Amino acid sequence: MRPALKSCLIVLLVALTLLAETCASQADDMKWVSGPSNILTFADHLYETRDYFRGISEYKRFIYLFPNEPRVGRANFRIGLCYQKSGNLENAIHTFREILRRDSSPEAARSVKYEIGKCYFLGRDYQKAGQVLGELNTDRSLVMAGWSMLRGGRYAEASGYFERAQNVRPGGYLSELSSKLSRESLEGEGILKNSPVLAAFLSVPLPGAGRTYCGRLGDGIFSFLLVSASYVAAYHYYDDDQDVAALGFLAAGLFLHTGDIYGAAISARRFNAVSEEDFLKKIENKHNLGSILLD
Repeated sequence: MRPALKSCLIVLLVALTLLAETCASQADDMKWVSGPSNILTFADHLYETRDYFRGISEYKRFIYLFPNEPRVGRANFRIGLCYQKSGNLENAIHTFREILRRDSSPEAARSVKYEIGKCYFLGRDYQKAGQVLGELNTDRSLVMAGWSMLRGGRYAEASGYFERAQNVRPGGYLSELSSKLSRESLEGEGILKNSPVLAAFLSVPLPGAGRTYCGRLGDGIFSFLLVSASYVAAYHYYDDDQDVAALGFLAAGLFLHTGDIYGAAISARRFNAVSEEDFLKKIENKHNLGSILLD
């Protein structure tokens, strides 16, 4: 064999050996990256760091590659949580319902239905949230159901849920919390509220009276002066036989007066909403309900 040819064969053999070792190493690396535990660990990392959209992709990749893996149910549950925490409540509810369709065990029903109830709560559908959570009959779910009714302005029903929660595990932390919430929720029945109808009627004979009734004295005085000035100007021009100007100021006065009547009713509703929100925030912050029930 010629020396040059022999050298070429040796170089080729060495190159092929190195290539084989490189491919084997890359295959091992790919196996590590694509292993079920590693994919799930990475997905969990994304979930913990609140990168929910990428987390959903990784959990779905895990389910697609390893459909018979025992941890598929956990991955599906985490997908639902990712949707929930990212605000995609419709997809979250759909995902949780699919889990229930596949797994009807009592353990799955409790945890998954609780998250469905949370989705309704976060979506401000407090009636549905209370219904779903109230059916679970756990202390945590009943407290959450009571909170839902509080948020929905149904204070007596909220107190009822809290009373039920007290008896699930007497002496526990949630039982003591429920006892306090049961009493405090009934205080919502005594929240000072203004009547939108009365506010509107007060503004009919006296512009600004409805806003003053709602505690907006400055707005009431401004409305009174503005509407009154329009009517006075209309009368002045009418008395001076300037009918066109009188008609213009009269129309302006009627327009402003109508707006004041409507604004008085809106002010009453806004006053009521602020009063209720202040009451709810006071209870929620006092007992730290968000961190206890939503985290």
